Amino acid sequence: MGSRARRSARPRRPGCAVRPDVLRARSRGRGDARAHRRLRGGAAAVARRRAARGRSPAAPQRSGGRGPHGGGARPRAVRRGCAPRHHPRRPCVRRGGALRVHSRGSGPHLVGHLLDLGAARGSSRDVAPHRRRRAIRVRDRAAAQDPGEQRGQARPARARTTPTSRHRVGKRSPRAGLLTARPAERLTAALEWGLIPAVPVPFRGDAVAEDAQRDYARSMAGQQVAGVAVWAHTGRGPHLTSEQRHQVLATWRAALADKVIVAGATSVAMAREAKAGGADALLAFPRPDDPVGYHAALSGVLPVIAFYLYEAAGGVAYDNPTLHGILELPGVIGIKVATLDSVMTFQRLAGLIREYPEKLLITGEDRFFGYSLTMGARAALVGMGAALTKLQAALIEAFHTGDFAQFVRLSGICDRFAAATFTAPMEGYVRRLLWALAADGVIPEDACDDPWGPALPPAERDVVRRAVRDARGARVSRP
Repeated sequence: MGSRARRSARPRRPGCAVRPDVLRARSRGRGDARAHRRLRGGAAAVARRRAARGRSPAAPQRSGGRGPHGGGARPRAVRRGCAPRHHPRRPCVRRGGALRVHSRGSGPHLVGHLLDLGAARGSSRDVAPHRRRRAIRVRDRAAAQDPGEQRGQARPARARTTPTSRHRVGKRSPRAGLLTARPAERLTAALEWGLIPAVPVPFRGDAVAEDAQRDYARSMAGQQVAGVAVWAHTGRGPHLTSEQRHQVLATWRAALADKVIVAGATSVAMAREAKAGGADALLAFPRPDDPVGYHAALSGVLPVIAFYLYEAAGGVAYDNPTLHGILELPGVIGIKVATLDSVMTFQRLAGLIREYPEKLLITGEDRFFGYSLTMGARAALVGMGAALTKLQAALIEAFHTGDFAQFVRLSGICDRFAAATFTAPMEGYVRRLLWALAADGVIPEDACDDPWGPALPPAERDVVRRAVRDARGARVSRP
């Protein structure tokens, strides 16, 4: 390719760029190509062209003058019309073809998939990932394999039908939404800045009050929640029988068909039970033995929310290395933190999870709900959300949208309600939440038993009724 090798006795260095005469721009009107110029053929091509047009193949007229060095006069180019598309004189290099001419800067350099472009690193059309801003110079080396024979090699170029103004590889159309995301990514997006109430199970004595549970689920379906958590500590998941768990999950799944259902799990078997019932994610009850392996096993069934629970409620005080190991698992989408009253512990964990911005810090802090949002929580999975749900959903929305006057006002209301329901004996909070639901007219007054909680004096029920009445008296509206 090119006449430079014929004009110079100096050998060409291997590895240097080849500048083909057929494509290299030249000055002084020589018969080479450059941008916006046509290719010219030799005498034989001229003769063939004249014969094809019915003319005599005579030599072109030349000037009788002499050149400055005694030679003949330089032949003057004769402008011709554009050759037919498939004529031999027509150049093979064309817009959108497999070979392209780059006319920026010095001479044009030939590029194409039939020449050596180096190691295959994806399509040559993907300029940005390879940090290339211009066409590749052709090197005097062995030709590359055909694109169909090597993984990642460029395919034969096709004509571009629409112009592109920038590199778009790896970017999703905004209209695609979450459809192309992985399941864990879709779940994280669905939960972020949402309320996930941990729902209790209404009992009459030792039997599940099925009518009350159905009414409760229907009522929750009308609330602005991201989903609900069943079988959690509030829902007495580890204490329920397998049949009761199935019944509870089926009721909530039917009522909240388009919401996220998080199910508590203490084992892989319980996780599989949750998946079979239609749960979307797991809340991993804390375990002291091999916690990282335990979370990894659960995440093989469904996406997992880790659970840092205060020790008095059966939790485990995971240290930082353990938490790092858990959060580094790809199947763990976040962690719920419920310290009850340890602001310092929450602050430590909030600082740790900042190293994992793709993971959700989910507050479980009923007693300092609003403050936990200011410390970085981006969702709430709380037992308090089981009652007065609208109030707490509005609190999260106010913080998320920057309506801080509303946020401060609603935080005070939530704190007063939490003080009436989350108090000693702490395990009595499940019964108190059921009392609150009855006081709000959601479930019947006689469906408020908790077989595993402590007995509480009737006076406490009056306190809960008063707290619900005061909270309902406050004007709550979502932005």
